Order: sequence, then structure tokens, then C-alpha cells
Amino acid sequence: MSISNGNAHFSNGHSHLSQHPQPQMQQQTSLSSANQHLSEFQMLMDNNRPAVLQPVSTGNVHHDSLINEFKNLVLELSKNPTAFDERVPFLIESLNFTNTVPTEVIKEIVATLVKWAIESESFRYTGSKLANYLALPGQLTFDFLKVFLDSVTTECYDRLDDLISCTTANDYQVLEGIMLFMSELYLNMGIVTLDSTGQHVQSISRIEFLKDTLKRAILKILEKADSDKPLNTVGKVLKLTGAALEEQKQTKPDKELTDLIFVHVDAISKQDYCHRY
Repeated sequence: MSISNGNAHFSNGHSHLSQHPQPQMQQQTSLSSANQHLSEFQMLMDNNRPAVLQPVSTGNVHHDSLINEFKNLVLELSKNPTAFDERVPFLIESLNFTNTVPTEVIKEIVATLVKWAIESESFRYTGSKLANYLALPGQLTFDFLKVFLDSVTTECYDRLDDLISCTTANDYQVLEGIMLFMSELYLNMGIVTLDSTGQHVQSISRIEFLKDTLKRAILKILEKADSDKPLNTVGKVLKLTGAALEEQKQTKPDKELTDLIFVHVDAISKQDYCHRY
């Protein structure tokens, strides 16, 4: 697990205006800002976007602009993940330019990231990478990590029991999206602890509740499985996480849970309906 904090350096270029500014300057600037916002909104609407990435238009131009900039970035990174290092620092600058980012804006940004990472296979790894980047200490002027973990709890953890119990094709699709996104988060996102000075990294640790949640969800799927569809999801999760689930010292209950998972895997592999991965 690597934690990186790419720092982009920006210069505030000051244009040298005439010593006698035009009276209409402020009005023109406001009109230009409004036209730019309208143009961005129309550009977003012109694209055939999924519901999660549809732009918002609440009437608050500044708030809408922040949210829509984020949605635009998420769509761009879904299509071109290599743009991450170039584009994300500009998002950071936009978010930090505002003295106080309203809670509703933060929640909308976080919800967009989590929901789209669940829905879009092409964004799951990049989404976990983006979440990790935004959660680094000092990266943003607001507590992204707390809002993000609350959203993961709501959108992922709290929905698992119902999804595992259901059998529709959509349920399986959402279940797989949640499990694989949580796997990517466990692999790529770290909790950074600073020392007493707040200047140096003391430790980086994985998000432990994700490991426990993944293992318990896997076990529930194995216990309820009567077809190969949910088992394919388990296979993908285990293949993706590999030894990461066991790399840290396990407690006795944790080891017992792991052993129980593989007892079920061995038993199920002998069933007629099971397609081996």
C-alpha cells in the first residue's frame, strides 16, 4: 500500500489593470461568472451521463459549481485514469479556495464518489485512489475522511445484509460493486497518523473495519449460496485482496473467521452448481 501526496505548486498571477478601472468591471465579472456556470451546466447536460453524475442546479451558483466540477472530474477519470495527477490538484485548489465548504456540498461530493465507484467497474480503483488522496492530512480545509467513512457505512456496510438475502440480478450487481469497491479501499486507502508535532507521519494503517466487514460478508454469502453467481463475487474479492486480508497479525477470532471461510469454500467447491474460478 503506497501513500503519496503529490504537491502541485500554483502561482497567483496578478494581471496589471489600468490605474483607472472601468465602472462596469464588477458587473462584467459577475455576468462572465454566471455565463461560465451556465455554459458548464449545459456542457454537462449535453453528455449522456448516468444519474449519479448528472449535474445539479440548486440556484446557488458557487455550490453547484463545486459539485459539478467534481462530477465532471469523476467522469473524466472514469474514461481516462491517467489524467489523475494532472487534474486532481486543480480540484483541491477549487475546494480550498472557498473559506468554508458547506456540509451539503461535501456530502454530495462524497456520495458521488461512493455511489459511482459501486456502480462503475472502471472507476473502482481510481475512486479508492481519489478517496485516499483527498483524505490525506492537510489536503483539504474540511474533514473529508469522516464524511467519507460515514458514507461508506451507509452505502456499503448497512446494505450488505439485505443484498445478500436477495436474488435479483440487480441485487447481485450492486452486491458485487460494493464488495469490490470495499476491497479496493482496503488495498489502496490508509489512515495516516501524524506525530505530536503534526508535521511528520507516525504511522499508516489500513481501515480495519473494511477487512472485518469483507470477511463477514464473504461468510454470509457462502452460507446462503445456492448458485454460482454470488460465489463468483467471492472469488473476485479473494483474488483482488489476496494475502492483504491476512498480512497483519490476526486475533484468534479473526483467524477462526478466516478458517471458517475456507471450510465453506472447500465444501461449496464440491457442489454441482459451483463453477470453479
